[in-house]
Amino acid sequence: MIDLRGKVALITGSSSGIGRATARVLAGQGATVVLNAIEDPRSPGALEEAVEEIKALGGRALGYLADVADPAQVGEMAEKAIAEMGKVDILVNNAGHPGQPSEIEKMPLEEWQRMLSVHLTGAFNCCHALVGQMKKLGWGRIINISSIWGMCGEPQYVHYSAAKAGLMGFTKALAKELAPYNITVNAVAPGATKTPLQDLIDPAVLESLRQTIPLRRFAQPEEMGYLIAFLCSDEGGYITGQVISSNGGSHIVGI
Repeated sequence: MIDLRGKVALITGSSSGIGRATARVLAGQGATVVLNAIEDPRSPGALEEAVEEIKALGGRALGYLADVADPAQVGEMAEKAIAEMGKVDILVNNAGHPGQPSEIEKMPLEEWQRMLSVHLTGAFNCCHALVGQMKKLGWGRIINISSIWGMCGEPQYVHYSAAKAGLMGFTKALAKELAPYNITVNAVAPGATKTPLQDLIDPAVLESLRQTIPLRRFAQPEEMGYLIAFLCSDEGGYITGQVISSNGGSHIVGI
């Protein structure tokens, strides 16, 4: 059994979807969890709800509103988390920006920049703020949430695909840099996963996508959470610099 008792995990973008499920899973394995999100007018209070959900299950959780693309906000969040919890052992860079599909010649530069600033610069900002104290601890786990689209690309999502592919290179380089400090760095590249974002997609399109997946179903967010939990554990301590894609077999056929 994975045992994360005594560990403190900060999970960005954890008010819903994979981030929220990961926070629940890590808390269930004994970790204290620090949840992060921006205030979303479409779902006000979602971060507080996620924190209270974990507390109701017997876990220990705190929530911080911060935009990971803003280094000042990230620095303040990191300082508060360390002051409150004493340390941060585990960082899950999950915060994302869904964006809108667009042909490249029609894509606004601002949309391209926002995509990279949240996914890629956001991961940099969080690592920049937390790696120093991980080095002092002599132990750390960093998990970057990429995507299958970062591995094989997706038309009209060049901004998202590029950001997620960038996280893979970031992961491999940082893993080499931090290995001497007993800090592992890995990426998880999910395939199609049942999250609230799917509710915005035409059911016929979703069914067509499901039929392309060899296992013929979408992943549950908790399935990503348990993979992340293993990579955070002592049992996963010899795995670093890897991109692990949990995708139901989709990448086998190049989807």
